[in-house]
Amino acid sequence: MYREKQLLQVFLLVNAVTAIKFGTYGREEGSLLMVYKSKGLEVRMLSRSFNPAEIRAAAEERTMICMQISIPKKTKRFVEQAQRESENAQDIYRAYQKDLMKLWLRTVLVYYGLLRMQIPRHLQV
Repeated sequence: MYREKQLLQVFLLVNAVTAIKFGTYGREEGSLLMVYKSKGLEVRMLSRSFNPAEIRAAAEERTMICMQISIPKKTKRFVEQAQRESENAQDIYRAYQKDLMKLWLRTVLVYYGLLRMQIPRHLQV
């Protein structure tokens, strides 16, 4: 279960869920209502001792860890490749489009070949 982007709780479900709603149920604010495909109803509630401030603190700590990652400098090879791509952008795009059309044509030809084959009636979908 999540609140905004924070993971609050994990649990396993036995049946397929067809409807789900999180919100207030009676006087309880943190309630999760689930309707199962087998027409069952389940209500799960967050414990009253739940403290969202603890989760926010943990999330801020993870953010600080992510900020401390050092990003490597651009290598000479990367800069050369980026410059080549910017100078030859139109040629690269044309080559991409050509290869894409070849793939599309091959797919159509294979599909047409399959349509022309005599497939037994019991194997047809």
